[in-house]
Amino acid sequence: MHQLRLLNVDDFMILSALREGLTVTKIGQRLGLSQPAITQRIRKMEEAFGQKILEKDGRGIKLSTSGQRLARQAIDALSAFENIQPATFGDELKIGIRKDLADSWLFPAILMARTKHPDIRPNIRPGSEEEIMQDLNYGRLDAVITQTSPAMQDDHGIDVGLERHVFVATPSVAHSIIENADLANVTFIDRHSSLPSMRLFPSEVRMKMRFKGTWAVGSTQNVAKAVADGLGVGILPDFLAAPLLLQGTIEMILPDLELETTQIKLFHKPQSSSHKYFESLGEILRGLSISIP
Repeated sequence: MHQLRLLNVDDFMILSALREGLTVTKIGQRLGLSQPAITQRIRKMEEAFGQKILEKDGRGIKLSTSGQRLARQAIDALSAFENIQPATFGDELKIGIRKDLADSWLFPAILMARTKHPDIRPNIRPGSEEEIMQDLNYGRLDAVITQTSPAMQDDHGIDVGLERHVFVATPSVAHSIIENADLANVTFIDRHSSLPSMRLFPSEVRMKMRFKGTWAVGSTQNVAKAVADGLGVGILPDFLAAPLLLQGTIEMILPDLELETTQIKLFHKPQSSSHKYFESLGEILRGLSISIP
């Protein structure tokens, strides 16, 4: 798994603000994030890079030598990203993407694609799978990045990779689930009331599953948060589950139960004059995002 997938734009902004000498409280006020959220993002960056970002400075803290180097790189990355935003810069392409995918690894891919196609200005529009596919069909988007459904398997699209999934809960909940029957004591959390994640279970297993209740929370990221808060069990793509599993915040449940792997594709209008840009972006995403065996 490429470590850049664990980062998002806020991480670059946090590093930049730390180099300015701002406190965690001031950074939170600037970005609209809580102090615990800032601290968690710093800890995640340290795990991603395998280096300490902060070190003690008397009674306070300061950027470590490694942190200073990463902060300078973050400032350069933010500067490059800002350069592709002005409306007068190149051709604008509207790209829809599932929100949790956009937050995790699209940003570094866009920066890398810019070096090959400096005349393209991407306009990223996160949304649900249903929303972005509808907007593509109605011409409101030039491309979308999402998982394929059975009906879309033969449609034109650029393969990005395979999205694997894990069935998880907090350790205390996980230890109480020994067999399928134990699921009747917990709530199943999904992003939509149609329970799309349930389709990842083998059909013969799905037919036998019973839960105490179900809860739709709007996004896969919200599923991750709700599960980590001990509110129930859920299915997460491995790029969201990996850091939580590493921290011991969650554990896999019923590990012998194999979930289906879904294909992520980049769909764009066949007649698009920017197909070379999309091909480049798809190639970069394959390298950054989801590993293929």
